[in-house]
Amino acid sequence: MRRKYDQRQCRFDMEGLDEVEGGDFDKLRAEYLAAKTATERKRCEFLEIRIQTAKGELISAEEVEKAMFAKGRVIRDGIFNIPDRVAPLLINKSNLG
Repeated sequence: MRRKYDQRQCRFDMEGLDEVEGGDFDKLRAEYLAAKTATERKRCEFLEIRIQTAKGELISAEEVEKAMFAKGRVIRDGIFNIPDRVAPLLINKSNLG
């Protein structure tokens, strides 16, 4: 099970870092917290996507592409069939004149 992030625990985890090269503890702490924040943000984004997918609010791009291709094919076929349907009407009108 994952531990929740606790800023106090972060201080304990990083206490030994003040003896690192240059002794720039504050800079290292800031970098650590920035990395931890970025990780948590990405985790939240991932969970949000999973929730939206489970609710049916979000679908995959592959499904959308397949549906759009099928609709495009129906439209294309309909447009290509227009001359076949209109030709007999035009021939009958030209014979009347």
